[in-house]
Amino acid sequence: MAYTASHRPQGWRDVTLTEAHDEVLTLMTQRGFGRQDRKGREIVQNAFRMASVKHMPTVDDLAHSFYVGRKSLGRMCHKRLMPTPRRILAFARILNVTVHYIPGGTSRDACAAVGYDENAFSKAVHRHTGLRPTVLRSAGGGWIRLTQAWMEAETSAGRASFTEPWRAQCPACGSVL
Repeated sequence: MAYTASHRPQGWRDVTLTEAHDEVLTLMTQRGFGRQDRKGREIVQNAFRMASVKHMPTVDDLAHSFYVGRKSLGRMCHKRLMPTPRRILAFARILNVTVHYIPGGTSRDACAAVGYDENAFSKAVHRHTGLRPTVLRSAGGGWIRLTQAWMEAETSAGRASFTEPWRAQCPACGSVL
């Protein structure tokens, strides 16, 4: 079913995958999730890109994009205090479903757009964030809330860490509150 502007709620804006990925990377950098140097950002960007164009990207595919092996890529992530490449790829697929979800539409449509089964998607979200998709939806969460939940789950499990404490900034002037 094609959705028109009349199907979207008030204030809804269409977002491309690239815009969503950029916003997630910005959030990860602002929160100090892992060491987001140039190479760390490239790892996450490539994972997002691969998950959006390939049905089931593998860690080997991601490693080949950097001309390294699986273990070297894992060491690169570990050195930057980031989750394993496998978990980054899994999050990228979950994020793509979340971006494809249109309020008023069904989650089945969003899952089908990325190649997920609806049940498998629910289990994947719960495994990687600790929350069910219905809880995220009812809390008004989109991909930003999903990203926050994923970062919190990864750090609380000890698979990644925040390099610096996050401090809120004033939206008007940008100064730290």
